Formats: sequence, structure tokens, C-alpha cells
Amino acid sequence: MYGKVPQDAIDLRRQSLGTSLFTGELYCRLAAFLSREDDFVDAKVKVTALQNLVSDSKPDRNSHSKEWSFVSCFNMADLPGLAKQLFPEGPSQLACKDCLLYHPAIVFIQGYQLPQCLKSLGHMFKINPLFYQRHMEYFLPSTPSRLFDTSVLPSDTLNIIRLRIVTIGDRGDNAWGSPSQIDNLRAMGQSDMVEYVHRLCRQDGLEAGNSVVRAFNVHSAQYFSIEQDITVIVQSSKSGGWALLVWTDFGDGLACGPRGPWHPKTSGRRSEKMFLPHIRHFPIDVMTGTVTANGTSSQSGANSPSSFDQSGLLLAEGYGETLDPALLKVDSFYAMSELFHHSASSICQLLNVIQSIIDDCTGYKLSKSPSHSLANLAYHLDILNRLENGLCENLLALKGHESAKWPKNYKNSPDGEANAQAAINAKLDLLIVDFEKLISRVESLSARCRGGMSICMSSASIEESQRAIKQARQIELLTWFAFLYIPLSFTTSFFGMNVQSFGTGNVSLKVWFAVSIPLVAVSYLVLILARLQRVRAWFKVTFQGVRGWIESTFGI
Repeated sequence: MYGKVPQDAIDLRRQSLGTSLFTGELYCRLAAFLSREDDFVDAKVKVTALQNLVSDSKPDRNSHSKEWSFVSCFNMADLPGLAKQLFPEGPSQLACKDCLLYHPAIVFIQGYQLPQCLKSLGHMFKINPLFYQRHMEYFLPSTPSRLFDTSVLPSDTLNIIRLRIVTIGDRGDNAWGSPSQIDNLRAMGQSDMVEYVHRLCRQDGLEAGNSVVRAFNVHSAQYFSIEQDITVIVQSSKSGGWALLVWTDFGDGLACGPRGPWHPKTSGRRSEKMFLPHIRHFPIDVMTGTVTANGTSSQSGANSPSSFDQSGLLLAEGYGETLDPALLKVDSFYAMSELFHHSASSICQLLNVIQSIIDDCTGYKLSKSPSHSLANLAYHLDILNRLENGLCENLLALKGHESAKWPKNYKNSPDGEANAQAAINAKLDLLIVDFEKLISRVESLSARCRGGMSICMSSASIEESQRAIKQARQIELLTWFAFLYIPLSFTTSFFGMNVQSFGTGNVSLKVWFAVSIPLVAVSYLVLILARLQRVRAWFKVTFQGVRGWIESTFGI
């Protein structure tokens, strides 16, 4: 799969379409992408190898060139300690460093990657191609065939986990907007996102290390959110080591790469931050130490802060600050627990935003604009459903990590096997509680959305009924007015309007008035009496009595 021409390997497998269940059709798009080296043959890849997760040093990213591929390898061979090493010759030189396979390592792959970089990493770590396929299925072209393979069985991806990271954006200058303005923002955001994905599929304006966005949501005229993924896989080596490969959508910031709906429409430069930081509550010992070192801006080659800075851009640089370095070497699943916590924190922040939107669309405030509230609730219900699916998948991975057989070796722990296992299980139990709480919140907010939508539809039905009642009253007035002409038509027909005033008869016009006025009065009197319940009941009893007398007398 990671040979010189991956497409040839897939084509060879496709020849057995009628004789094998594993036809290779699934990886046609991935193989076609990995075979595209004509445009990137001369590109070099810089790789930084760090031997300690808990350190104050950062990779040198002052050179903002498209040669930088944003690949960092954390080798846990000699903890504690620090050794920084550059490989300017690219992934081919990294592949020669077999020492990385003899000890646990964490490899961060950031943003969009060039085909030869993915092939070199895949050849070195023997990466399951499904790992690449799942992370790139979002922007790989759907030709030549559509297999509906985007959702796979849990048994096929036991060691592959995908986490969703959400970043909240603040437009700043649009603190309030009318419902029509919000609808326009959502329509424009959807069209811009379609164009953005189209450019991703064509690799138009896409360079190594560019960040990738999976979804764009407009919550109000002021706040929006973007969704990005982190895909993780663990690969064991025959030498006893393991490599945790983490491919994140966070690269060199969203200021680079294809233009998306998060870019401001105006050409004016924005001075304040566009994206809100992810809220994470660090322990006191961490806050007094390494957070200060990582608090400075190191945004991928930028010497000054940018309005497109994100918290996720620092994830690879400050990774492991809340983890025990001694436990990182003994359990690969524990090594990625900080990724779970970062994902849970970002989703919790998004749920807080959605809750504030739902509060404004339900209860007493719902009566102000039921139609806008219905559209808002339906829009956020789709977001909640998407989040719930991902959270349930992550919770399943947390609860089933033992059956997935992630590499672990508690015997190498300096604190003893029992203590190490107890500490790791306690950490994972807290993560399970966090994700169960998030799922419970998502279900609660979804129920509020459905309840609010039901109230909106009920309110719409009530308003429609009120309009129908009002219209019926207007028709009733028209009926009373039209009823006047019924007795007049009778008298007019009876006399034939042959009166002296018209020169066509001997009867005086006063006679017609003398007959018409009492007849109209009697007609309205009968109509009024017919509307009274007592009179209607008396007529009903009288009619039934007369009918019974006729039946008994005449036998009819």
C-alpha cells in the first residue's frame, strides 16, 4: 500500500473482485491521493523529535515555508530528559531512525499532509490504511465510485479513535441581529462551506500544514463555531515498542489555506481575537509551571499573534502537561487521555453556547418570534444529534479499551503494577464520567429543542385557530347583513314592484313598506330565538312530541 505506486497495488487487488471479499475498492481514493507525487517531488519535510513530553522547549517554527509539514515525534525512551533533533532530509531520514520503534512514542501529524510524507510515515510505522482513510474521507474526491463506507463497524476500528474538537468564534461587531440577518448568515455560511470543501477536494490553494475545518455553525449574529477532528491510532512493533499516531486538523492556523466562511467579508484587518480559547481547568502545580511557558504565542511561524489563533494549535506543543510521565510509557490508552479531555472540554463549551440559544428560544421569550425560534431550535437540534453520535462513539471506545487490547506494560512502572493500574483506571473512570455527563446534557438539550419545537408548532396552530375564529366572526357579520335581503327579496317578488310610484300599478309604495318591515322584524326575531339554547331545546322537544304523536296516530 505504501510502495512507490500505491495505485498499482489497489488495481492488482481489484482484479480479484469476483473471487475475494477484500477487493481493495475501499482504498481507491486514498491510493490515488498517495500516488500524486508529481507536484511535490522536490518538497522536503522537517520533523522534530522530542524525547520528553513534559518540557518547556518548543519546535523551531520561525520558518514559515511550505516545506514545514507539522510532524512532531515525542519519544519516551529516556524520561526525564530532553533532546531535540531535526531531520532536514525529510521522512526518508526519519524512517532510518529505527530507535523510535523500540520505545513508546507519540507522533503528532498536524493539518493537511503531502502524499510522500504520509507514505513515509505509513511505511515506517506500518500504519493501517483505514487510519488515513477515516481522517481524509471528508475531502477525498468521491469518484470513481460511492461505496457508502463512511460509517464502519466498531470491530473494524478497535484501535482507531476519532475525536471532535469545537472552537467558538466571535464576530465582535454583530452583537445583535434580526432573524432575517441570522438566516442570511447561515445561508451564506453553508454556501461558503460548500465552496471550501470543493477547494479541499481539488487541493486548490492547499499547502502542507494547513488547518482543515469539518463543519461551520452559525449560532447567532455574534457567535459561530467550527468543528475539527483528531484521529488516533496505535501501532505496535515487533521490538516491543508502540507508536501513538495523532493526526489533528490543527495546522498553521486558519489564516492560511483556502478561504472559508469564518473569514470576515470586509477587507479591514481585525485586531482582536476571533476564536475563543478552550476552557480547561488545570491543577495548581501545572498552572505554576509549564503553562506559563506555553502561554506565549507560537502560532506556526507567526512572530506576532493573529486573529485566527486557536487553542488547538498548541495541543501538540504542550501535550502531556496533565499526565504522569511515568505512566505514559506503560499504557498507550492513558497516553491519549489528554486528547479525550480536550475534546470533552471543547464540546462542553459548545453546549454552553447552545444552552444560551435554547434559553432565548423557549419559555416566555418564545412568544416574541415563534417562527424564528422554531428555525433556531431545529438548526441546533441537528448539531446536537451530530454531537451525540460522536460522543457515544467515544464513550464506547473508553469503555471498551480493554477489549481493544491497546499496548500496555504495567510491569515497567516505577510505582508498581498495582499502583500504576489503579491510577490509570481512575483517570479513565473520570473520562467516562465526563463523556456520560456530556451525553446526558446533549440528550437534555435535544429534549428541550423538541419540546420547544412542539410548543412553537402548537403556538402556530393556536394562532391559526385564532385567525380562523376572527374570520368566522367577520363572516357572521356579513351573514347578518345579507340576511336583511332575504325577506326583502320575498316581498319584492310578491308585489312585483307594481306600485304607483313606479307607474306600473295601483298599489301604494307605503303598502310595500308596511309589509316588508314587519316581515324583516319577524325574520330577525326568529333568527335570534333560534340562536338561544332554551328556544332551540323547546323546538326540539316540540318537534319530537309532534313526530311521536304522528307515528302513534297514523302509524307512519
